[in-house]
Amino acid sequence: MIYKFAPKANYEDFASGRVLYHMQGFTNFPVRLICEVFMRCFSLINKPSAVVYDPCCGSGYMLTVLKFLYGSHIDTLIASDVSEEAVNLTKKNFGLLSHAGLDMRKEQLQDLHTRFKRDSYLEAIKSAERLKGLICEGAFESLVFKRDTLVDKSDCKADLILCDVPYGIKTAWSGEGDDFINRMLDNVWDNLNAVGVAAIFSDKKQKIITEKYKRAEKVLIGKRKFEIYVKLK
Repeated sequence: MIYKFAPKANYEDFASGRVLYHMQGFTNFPVRLICEVFMRCFSLINKPSAVVYDPCCGSGYMLTVLKFLYGSHIDTLIASDVSEEAVNLTKKNFGLLSHAGLDMRKEQLQDLHTRFKRDSYLEAIKSAERLKGLICEGAFESLVFKRDTLVDKSDCKADLILCDVPYGIKTAWSGEGDDFINRMLDNVWDNLNAVGVAAIFSDKKQKIITEKYKRAEKVLIGKRKFEIYVKLK
């Protein structure tokens, strides 16, 4: 894969569980790939800043990373998940997108270092300080709520939907049938603004068949693929 937007860099400050909160059972995701796909989508919506929605947010990892790295491009984060645990974890990670939130996290890490004397906590404190330097001045909007995107409707509106759908051992769809992605895309169509874009990460076996969107890109990367769709009016 050729990266058009995301530079090759050291993204270790964003390692899940280092500063950003993590719980067992929630998957990680390559930071550079998140950035690349976001910018490819952002170039399609032709707006100075975007409302970004992840309807299968898990820990909120993708959106939190994007807000740190592309804060000026994002004015609102929206996240939902069928799991109450995921919703609560996402709220904690969104809380890190402020100086106060990162200061509180640094205090937690310092306490852990005092108790367990591990150098990894000192490195995490340094990461938290670097992340503080990435925070954009001024408040931003966020909305986090519980939702089963296969069934529930929502009146939230976004310019861009980013979703790493369940496809591995750690996460899986619940319910009957095997057309989960198509059902989800149909259900979130109303959540996209008129010039709306959806990017879906999945494994290679999962097929998207939709008449409500036009595919702009499909790229295979190892065991993953991502597809970018533009909403049809």
